[in-house]
Amino acid sequence: MHIALCDDNIADRKQAERLIGRESDARIHTTGVLYLDSFGHHDALMTAPMQYDLFFLDMTQGSVHGLDLAHMLREAGVTAPIALCSSRLDYQAMDRQPDRVFHITKPLKQEDISGCIDRALSVRSALEKRYEIRCGRKTHYIAADRVISVTRKGHLSVIRFLDGTELEMPGTPEDFYHLTESTQKFIFARKDTLVNLDYIAGFTMRRLTLSTGQTLPLNLSDWMFLRRHCPDRQA
Repeated sequence: MHIALCDDNIADRKQAERLIGRESDARIHTTGVLYLDSFGHHDALMTAPMQYDLFFLDMTQGSVHGLDLAHMLREAGVTAPIALCSSRLDYQAMDRQPDRVFHITKPLKQEDISGCIDRALSVRSALEKRYEIRCGRKTHYIAADRVISVTRKGHLSVIRFLDGTELEMPGTPEDFYHLTESTQKFIFARKDTLVNLDYIAGFTMRRLTLSTGQTLPLNLSDWMFLRRHCPDRQA
């Protein structure tokens, strides 16, 4: 599990680091190592927040406080749970609470850290994993379950989603395949086309049909490949 700690009080930050370190030692044979990155300013945290499974936040000394930062994380596409640690500011009493936010009060105790990590593990197992796709200056976070197909288009790949939208990403379908390989959801129906197994309605020697109604022509080698890897879909 990867944890981010963002606290502009250095003494509190060091105490939280010690507590999380002890928790990591206690969980080494169960949950595994807890990897911690510690920040004293929100700008540093917002550079690459998608890698974290849990956030501990308390910012009270600048223009952005802890709840503001929680909203910034959600607006950036972060779905991981956030523990707001109240000290000078009572975050729980504030309006507009984001989803998946836990509230704890300083000074932090070992049981606070342990409880938040247990809850974060539960949330993580239920959340849909998202993948980072960069298109020019814009970054998208997509769920593999919602991708129907990926097709080469020159030096780009066109990602087609279940809702009918499309996204053009730099790179090849092979790049997308390697990014999402652990899901075991995608298969090459043709040399230039990756399809989601969940959306293959059936195929014949000459044609593949997706559950959306889209059809793709197949050659003999494509058909043999599909027959070998998903024989239950052959018409």
